[in-house]
Amino acid sequence: MLDSSGNLYILRQSPPGSYSDSSTKSVSSFLPCIGGTYSSQFDIQPCSLCPQGFSTYGLTGQSSCVSCETDAFCPLGSAFGHISSSSSFLTSINQARAYPLSPTSTRFENILMQNTFAISVTSSTTCLLMSPLFWASMIMLLGVAIAVLIIILKYFVTNPRGKKAQQRLEHFFKQTDIIGEGEFWIGGIVSFAIIFICICGYVFSGTYYKRYPIENTSDSTVFGCNPTLTNAQFTS
Repeated sequence: MLDSSGNLYILRQSPPGSYSDSSTKSVSSFLPCIGGTYSSQFDIQPCSLCPQGFSTYGLTGQSSCVSCETDAFCPLGSAFGHISSSSSFLTSINQARAYPLSPTSTRFENILMQNTFAISVTSSTTCLLMSPLFWASMIMLLGVAIAVLIIILKYFVTNPRGKKAQQRLEHFFKQTDIIGEGEFWIGGIVSFAIIFICICGYVFSGTYYKRYPIENTSDSTVFGCNPTLTNAQFTS
């Protein structure tokens, strides 16, 4: 036999229970068939696998396979025919893994709105407490209370200390007004809610970005109501 380099090899027919090996010499030698395989005649072909239900019981150099024991795990090429199907040596491994589904929308603006600024009547308590919109509403309610306090101090309190406190509150909230650029104290109250929402959007964006690629993500989300939210689209 000639290989692609022009080298000459001589393959001798191997006796039953062995196969011809030419890996180290130009003239083949005989090696015994490994467990779970057999060779029944003089040939230069490799050893054959024992059919299902047959085995060599761990022996090598066999010219035939024998029947496995009843209830033994004996697939094609079994090297042992006495291991029970319920043996602790055998473990079931499921390598199938469902590929995570992509979000219904791939536009990040929609994903941000659906998972960060949405509250429904069916939302659980956990979802409600995780919603930035809920906490922004709490900030607005606190702002309404402060606004009512300022109005009371301005129109219904004649004590100089009350007037001074009202002026300090108005001055403070005018300094934080990003809506009217420092013109209105009421804008300063609303600005706190806007700043909070912007921070939540930034945190969501950074965390969602780190969930790509999804093959490296196995934990649940902690930044949205949907624990299975995935970033499966490169375009998002």
